[in-house]
Amino acid sequence: MVSATDRPADDVEVLRPTNVVAIAGNKITLPCSSRVDSESRWDFYAVDAIKPASIYSGNRLPSGVELHISVNFSSCRFKSCNLTIEPVQLRDAGCYVCFESSIPIRKAASLIVLGRLK
Repeated sequence: MVSATDRPADDVEVLRPTNVVAIAGNKITLPCSSRVDSESRWDFYAVDAIKPASIYSGNRLPSGVELHISVNFSSCRFKSCNLTIEPVQLRDAGCYVCFESSIPIRKAASLIVLGRLK
């Protein structure tokens, strides 16, 4: 018999956001949720980036984050923190990582943006 202490860490795992293919100009939402009450965070790896850029840290967007990226602040403290990008632009393509500050596990989703270069 498996006891509660033998359960894997999946019980507190951050639930993975889903990969998205979007057309430039549209609106997308990347969902993120967790089974624990902890502050959610979002990082972004651009297509050619080596280090991530912090998109959302706790209850605020860092300075320099583009205005077309938004986070629903009211939901980020209660086990979910959805990231919305409107309008999606070609430069938004990359890897978005959602994580909880109290959990060492990070979950990533890729955003592929289709469109034309001008």
